[in-house]
Amino acid sequence: LASLDLGLGAEPGPPADFGAAAAGGGPAPSLRELYELRPGAIGAGAFGVVRRGRHRATGRDCVVKAVRAGERYRRALADGGLLAGALRMSRETPHPNITLFLDVLAGPEYYYVVMEELVGPELLQHVADCLPAPEGHLHGIMRQVLAALAHLHDTVGIFHRDVKLGNFRFRADPADSALVLLDFGFSGFINQPWDGVVCGTMEFMAPEVAGKRARMPHLAAVDLWSAGVVLYVLLTGEQPFQEKEVRLL
Repeated sequence: LASLDLGLGAEPGPPADFGAAAAGGGPAPSLRELYELRPGAIGAGAFGVVRRGRHRATGRDCVVKAVRAGERYRRALADGGLLAGALRMSRETPHPNITLFLDVLAGPEYYYVVMEELVGPELLQHVADCLPAPEGHLHGIMRQVLAALAHLHDTVGIFHRDVKLGNFRFRADPADSALVLLDFGFSGFINQPWDGVVCGTMEFMAPEVAGKRARMPHLAAVDLWSAGVVLYVLLTGEQPFQEKEVRLL
């Protein structure tokens, strides 16, 4: 996937209804018309790649995540309204500890999710660099983790489902910038029934959605369990559970 060019060999289709709709009823602009993409992927995963970009009209730096338009993602992110909810959250109820979604466009093979560029380190790297850290510093980190989740659960009505150190990044220098929650690829609406999908990162996963006896969870609570694992790692520098232990639950 690192060599994938975000599907730009074929022009992406128009922005989704909840993205940057074309004005005046004319043809919608393509991704390449709206954004300049810089060469080289800065991240890759099972569903696509991430590249740095720049909004041509404003010059604003951003990142563009190409998400494969597979059946699960189409149902959950697009048809299920999660991409619309994320974009609406950023426009109507932004929070300093949650990444800003700037635009969403739909192509034949990918959804293109445009987000603010975060230039600070991941929380995982920051912890590795500063442990053992003063308790006051860790208190500040956890306050921001919980503030992000409280806003997501109580104001937006979304649960993240993959809370872990690797999904938090500082907006800039950790000394004077906010810690930001990102990567909403597994998220879901709290007011909808559990879809039965076991997803996330096993070491941070709540027992009611992992192991051999997975059952209907209290959806917001699974994020709080994961936040507790984050706190444990911050305090000790070690994981409380290993993947093989979680699978035995």
